[in-house]
Amino acid sequence: MPANLGTANHLEERLGQKSVWAQSQTTHEGHSTSEGQAERSIPLLTSWEIQRLADEDIIGFHRALPPFRAKRMDWRNFPHLIRRTKIQPPQLPHLPELESLLSEPVGDITLPDIIDADEFN
Repeated sequence: MPANLGTANHLEERLGQKSVWAQSQTTHEGHSTSEGQAERSIPLLTSWEIQRLADEDIIGFHRALPPFRAKRMDWRNFPHLIRRTKIQPPQLPHLPELESLLSEPVGDITLPDIIDADEFN
């Protein structure tokens, strides 16, 4: 995780706050005279804690999820993932030369539909 204090401070701010109870007790001459509780907010993870995360710890952000902690995985520890690295990529179609594309009229070009990766499950 970040060794840079500025990055750790930024992550602390991005993670947000959580609510905790702060307790107080007043004593006078060894006797308890009053107790109190107050709710207050503290960082979900402080910049100090963020800087001390292990190398395999990850903090993830996604627009549809709250921030989350995860563990980094080494794909080399999984035989089926190692096998996948040996799969040959598919052949790509031959692209026309750039000069022939530039000589075609521009008005007939149709743009492909935009694909939203979030729509795939």
